[in-house]
Amino acid sequence: MRGRPRPCRDVCANVGTPMSSEDKRIIHEIFDRDKDIKENHITYTQLKQCPRAKKILSKFSPETEFFKSTIAEKSHFDQTGTAVYDLFFGCTAIRHDEDFSYLDFYINMYALYKLNEQGIIEISSFDSSASLSPMKINYTDEIIVPNSGAFVITINKSLEVILSMHRYDKMVGCVFYTKTYEDYSNLNSILRDATIKYNFYENKVFSHDGSFLDVPNITFDDIYLEENIRKEVKENIIDYIDPEEIKIKVKNGLPTKRGLIFVGSPGVGKSYLCKVLATTLKTTFMVVTNIHSLCEINSIFGFASKFKRIIILFEDIDIYIGDREIGSGLLPTMLNELDGVQISNNIIVLCTTNNLKGLDKALRERPGRFDRILKFNSPCKTLKVKMLQGICTNKDVSQVDFETVCEAIPKHYTGAHIKEVYITACNEAIKRKSVDENEIVVLTTDIFLAVIKDFKQKDSNKEDKKRMGFDEDVNG
Repeated sequence: MRGRPRPCRDVCANVGTPMSSEDKRIIHEIFDRDKDIKENHITYTQLKQCPRAKKILSKFSPETEFFKSTIAEKSHFDQTGTAVYDLFFGCTAIRHDEDFSYLDFYINMYALYKLNEQGIIEISSFDSSASLSPMKINYTDEIIVPNSGAFVITINKSLEVILSMHRYDKMVGCVFYTKTYEDYSNLNSILRDATIKYNFYENKVFSHDGSFLDVPNITFDDIYLEENIRKEVKENIIDYIDPEEIKIKVKNGLPTKRGLIFVGSPGVGKSYLCKVLATTLKTTFMVVTNIHSLCEINSIFGFASKFKRIIILFEDIDIYIGDREIGSGLLPTMLNELDGVQISNNIIVLCTTNNLKGLDKALRERPGRFDRILKFNSPCKTLKVKMLQGICTNKDVSQVDFETVCEAIPKHYTGAHIKEVYITACNEAIKRKSVDENEIVVLTTDIFLAVIKDFKQKDSNKEDKKRMGFDEDVNG
């Protein structure tokens, strides 16, 4: 379920001039691969410079005679930062600093985009620093939004706010300059309402860096789980997404926040179950694959509070959270956030780990943070039979005794191992010319047993075992 970083290519705002044919060609290359650009997808590429800003900045043009003091004044303004904004407002500009995670930044930019589209606000550039970039608003569509530099936001054709943005580390620094505190309050209120109304991550599957994730077309029929796991998933996840079930729990004063840890060796189905949940539950689903800083944890849970219902999946959590004695130092912040979200009750937190002992006791032994630990074991013989039969769908298996084959499969083999047995058996069938008239393989018990025997021989050799990735040790 790992996603790719979204593309981010700056597009010049063409301040004060119409788009050239070359600019249009570039835009078409980026956004019109199918030769079908929608007009509103390129609205922001036609940004004009704010007339008043243009007039002020023209005083500091390089063409100005050198003996005049304006060049020195401009240098002074650059150093002091806000002096040129003071000229714009006709008084001392009031500065409001905010740092946004990429997720918050994206929904704020989309809110600006929609408000601009509806004519509630108008966005223009303050100077030539204004740049734009494409941003995905779902799995296929992109729009162009402000990316960095200085912009002028005009609200209801009167109130003006300057927005200056720059990116650093995992955050986007935004500075709003206004004439009065009331102006900033008005913009903040409009923007806050718009981010709720136009939150395009609602009911989507996405990474905590903002990338939308491809969701496979799978259901619970495609996964083979022990009945106790299915029961726990139904009672502690599915029932906590169902609106009617939630309603009953609330009436009875029960918390609707839930936390579960999936533990087991690689290949037992932890991540695959998460993919099934992301596909079938039709709810907002955020996937976290790594965390580097405290602010990332804060922003993840802060963003989660914007949704009526959300699942957050921390994949391989022991790698970046771990134990307080040997971990990254992120544990205390994680604990605080898990305790804090009890108030909102809108969240289900899932974690996967290969090594339960690598997690601090404060995580794994504290209901209210994580309420259930589901241990995924290697499948029993009955489950192996169902699994192998399911994998062999659309193949001729009339000559396969699945009971005999699965009896021969080592007990510690996981679903991933069984799939590799199947793939190797298919290759062996092709080698033996065991195919039908359409060149589709015909599998037999003998072919499977020969493959399993070969695996066991390699499995007994530590070097080969390591090479194949077949690990008998089950952590946790």
